Amino acid sequence: MARRKRRKWSDEEKISICLQTNAPGVSVSQVGDQSGVYKALEDIGPCNHTDLATKSGIDERYLREWLSANAAAGYVNYDASDLPPENQAI
Repeated sequence: MARRKRRKWSDEEKISICLQTNAPGVSVSQVGDQSGVYKALEDIGPCNHTDLATKSGIDERYLREWLSANAAAGYVNYDASDLPPENQAI
C-alpha cells in the first residue's frame, strides 16, 4: 500500500486551526475553505472520503467528521446506499 502524502503544517498553523474551530461563529465551511478541502473536492469531483483524504492530505478520521457536519448542513451530498444497513434507516 502506498503511503499518502500528508500536509506539513507547522505547530503554529495547527494551533491556529484548532483555535479557529472553537471560536464563536466559525462554520464548517470556513474550516473547509482554509484547509483546502473544498478546493480538493472541486478538483477531484464526486468521490469517497478515502480519495478526498488522499487528495487533500487530511487525515481520514477528521475528514469524515468534517464531511458529516457538511452533509448535515447541506453543503455536500452522500450516497446513503454506501452506508451500513443500520445507518441507512436514520
